[in-house]
Amino acid sequence: RILPGTENSETGAVDSFFIETQLHKLNGKNVHCPKKINRPCPICDYIRALWATEQDDKIAEAREIKAKKRFYMNVIARERIVQNETTGKEEIVKNDGPLIYSCGVKVFERILRDMVKDKIGDITNLQTGFDFRIEKEMQLSGYPGYDSSESEDETSVAGTKKEIEEWMNNLNDLNSLVNFKD
Repeated sequence: RILPGTENSETGAVDSFFIETQLHKLNGKNVHCPKKINRPCPICDYIRALWATEQDDKIAEAREIKAKKRFYMNVIARERIVQNETTGKEEIVKNDGPLIYSCGVKVFERILRDMVKDKIGDITNLQTGFDFRIEKEMQLSGYPGYDSSESEDETSVAGTKKEIEEWMNNLNDLNSLVNFKD
């Protein structure tokens, strides 16, 4: 279940349920692209220089490190398998969270499609929202596909009054996830 953003106690405005960033992948590490906050990005400059060479190997490198959009949101996992720290055995945990969910453009577009195109409304509403089910299928290309991911057909209350209060009091600070390095 995707949780709503936090409410500003002074203004009453509700923050967005997600934050967006762009990540370069370098040497197995993610680096946030400072262009997202209108600062120069030496990695993007390097990518442009690689493209300008018109050499296939340089263009392949440029594609590999090009910034890709990511979206972070607070969610409740309706059911997930975790390893018990004491026994080492796997067990099923229900209504676990809030957890941070990170997704790419395809899944995020499916979430927005359900909210806008299919006109089901605010799926993050804790009383009348929808659970969103992630379906990951491996494609022949070797990359995962998420075409079957969608909102459940019926609205539902996210949890008990106590669960909802606990979740909303413990939302992760999504903005703290995006750190721009010099």
